[in-house]
Amino acid sequence: MERELEILCEIAKNISELNGTVYLVGGYVRDLILKKENKDIDVEVYGIELHKLKEVLCQFGKVDEVGSSFGILMIHGLSIDFAVPRREILAKKLEASKRIVIPFDYEDKHTNLIQSVCPDFIIEPKPDEKFTHKDFIIVSDPFMTLEEASKRRDFTINALMKNVLTGEIIDFWGGLDDIKKKIIRHIDEKTFIEDALRVLRACQFASRFEFTIAPETIEICKSIDLTTLPKERIFEELWKALMKGAKPSIAFEMMRKIGVIEKLFPELYALIGCPQNSYYHPEGNVWNHTMLVIDYASKLKDKSRNPEIFMFASLLHDVGKPKTTEFRGNRIISPNHDIIGVNVAKSFLYRITNEKSLIDGVCAIVRNHMRLLGLYPNASNKAIRRLSVDIDINEILLFAEADSMGKGSDAESFSKISKWIDAKLIEIGANEEIRPCITGKDLIALGMKPNKEFRVILEEAFDMQLEGKSKKEILEIVLRKHST
Repeated sequence: MERELEILCEIAKNISELNGTVYLVGGYVRDLILKKENKDIDVEVYGIELHKLKEVLCQFGKVDEVGSSFGILMIHGLSIDFAVPRREILAKKLEASKRIVIPFDYEDKHTNLIQSVCPDFIIEPKPDEKFTHKDFIIVSDPFMTLEEASKRRDFTINALMKNVLTGEIIDFWGGLDDIKKKIIRHIDEKTFIEDALRVLRACQFASRFEFTIAPETIEICKSIDLTTLPKERIFEELWKALMKGAKPSIAFEMMRKIGVIEKLFPELYALIGCPQNSYYHPEGNVWNHTMLVIDYASKLKDKSRNPEIFMFASLLHDVGKPKTTEFRGNRIISPNHDIIGVNVAKSFLYRITNEKSLIDGVCAIVRNHMRLLGLYPNASNKAIRRLSVDIDINEILLFAEADSMGKGSDAESFSKISKWIDAKLIEIGANEEIRPCITGKDLIALGMKPNKEFRVILEEAFDMQLEGKSKKEILEIVLRKHST
């Protein structure tokens, strides 16, 4: 990071000689103020055109054009995004006729900017043309004012700018004050509502920084249509909410308050009204329990072999309860909610991601999350071995800790369970991968001919292995039972 900043200063000096100015912008400046690490450096360059910027950057290495039509450039090997300010100009692009319709009263400056990115199109001003929020063209405008450019950002805390050479912080919208007050606040309603993803971003920022969202921003968020958001963008914001904050529950509680949970995630919304047995769950309904679990899981995730799977499983582990909860006498029970929850979790995940390994990993924890605590304290060695075959037993133990603490259990009580299971695993060697000791070759060596029953016989043999029988004992039983 230090090397990158040194190179950036040299670049800024070269650009200054061309009457341009380089600013650090966005999340990098925000995190600098918050004293948080941010390895992604975002830079905006004012006062020089894109081709001149590229010429300067080429002096420092190979230049990669990442969305160059939007004015974004990178030097190969450096984690710095260089951009020229961008302007969204109201215009309707008609590909078939190679025309661009614009409002009749547009200034020549806007017309020239459009022509620069669409040289093969005829620009046609129309006085009575109707435009929608999707009718715009993005163009680079290096001579845009700092205030105008920063107004396009989503929140005040993300609109801060820092002059690379002088160190001066530019703050047009009160971002420094909002950081002090720990508030997420939108800048301009008109530009804010253009991107529905900003609703989810507000929630995950609240979680990451443990800020509150300004009441007026919440009201705007409630009015925004979220149904057209691409699944990949939804997943990215949920991922950040679960992975980047110490208290993910803040993000999900804000989503609940704004109406996101009800609109986008019915599987989670159903948890809110789902009761639990107060003896085992003094925290209340399934939603309350889930919020406690994801917060505790956040403390444990770095111990997990796959933190991403671990956190999504923490969010979804009890989604089967609304379909299975019933009153039996004075008791509230949810039989088989772990099994039923697998398909519910799949439904949720497939709407936001195509990552099969993530989906399979989450569903494995959902399916097995009750088994470990159910074994304590009288589990047979076979049951422990069987569980270790079905799932990584250390992962399910880690999850069981989050689940248990999410019920209000004390650490000492879970410590007893954990120590018992650890001792049991050592006793039976279940910390090592259990491989079948009997294979098809062993059956053939007994004089058996391969057939469709081999699979059943091998499953029986493996079951006996889990009971603790030796290979010799298993082969003797197989020979007696299946010899002809």
